[in-house]
Amino acid sequence: MNDTLYNWIRKIENERIQFMAVFSSYLKDYTISIDDRWDAFTEAPFYVKCEELYTPAWIPMHLLTDGRYGRYGRYVRGSPICTLAFIENLIEDDVPPARIEFFKEQILQNNLGTFIYDW
Repeated sequence: MNDTLYNWIRKIENERIQFMAVFSSYLKDYTISIDDRWDAFTEAPFYVKCEELYTPAWIPMHLLTDGRYGRYGRYVRGSPICTLAFIENLIEDDVPPARIEFFKEQILQNNLGTFIYDW
């Protein structure tokens, strides 16, 4: 590999690392409205968001299965769940706005793009 290409790759990686630090700080900043932070999160490409290999403990199982808010069969065990779709499903299921805001805040604090449904 020639030096120009190698330097370009290093530059891109350094910029990605810097962007991730700024983006993560922005998402966690409580002085910025949750709506503004959520908008930034929804506009960000998938590759700047984190992926978890498990269901976060702050997501109750009944929201993913056939409980009060979920529709049975919506999620398949072992499948990835997009957090944007998860929030949209909660809105469709008429989950109280305060509860939805709680989940949005958890997603933002963790920059969580997807998780694996493992209940």
